[in-house]
Amino acid sequence: MEDWLYSLYKKYKLYYCVECGKCVAVCPMQDIFRKFDYEISPRGIIKKAALNLDILHDKAIWFCQECTACTETCPAGVEYAGFISSLREIAIERGIVGSCSFCARCGAYYLPTPTLDNMKGVLKEKHWSNEYLALCPRCRRYELLKNKTGAVR
Repeated sequence: MEDWLYSLYKKYKLYYCVECGKCVAVCPMQDIFRKFDYEISPRGIIKKAALNLDILHDKAIWFCQECTACTETCPAGVEYAGFISSLREIAIERGIVGSCSFCARCGAYYLPTPTLDNMKGVLKEKHWSNEYLALCPRCRRYELLKNKTGAVR
């Protein structure tokens, strides 16, 4: 296992995982993504990391919603949400951005592509506009205030 991955593995206590499945049971991804399976589940990602697979290039790291439900539920203290957040930061630093959405206004990373695609699908089904989804939350607030008041304070 590479040093950077081993360091994350220790920091987020992934070695404590006993594969009880509680993280998967509370994971909102199963309600959000139609093709939710072991490959993108917290247990699946932890196993891939343990096997030293090329985790940074694995699109599965971009499905997590970082809600911390898994971390809060884990009886062993595994901090999966923090692990995913760190993996994403490292991937972006290394230029692995194929599954990233960047703000059209400021250029900042703000959402994984699978999450953004899901949001667009929900808005389309409801016939709602998705014009603001191209913006990060900070820029979205700026644009909404500008459009509502005509000026930003």
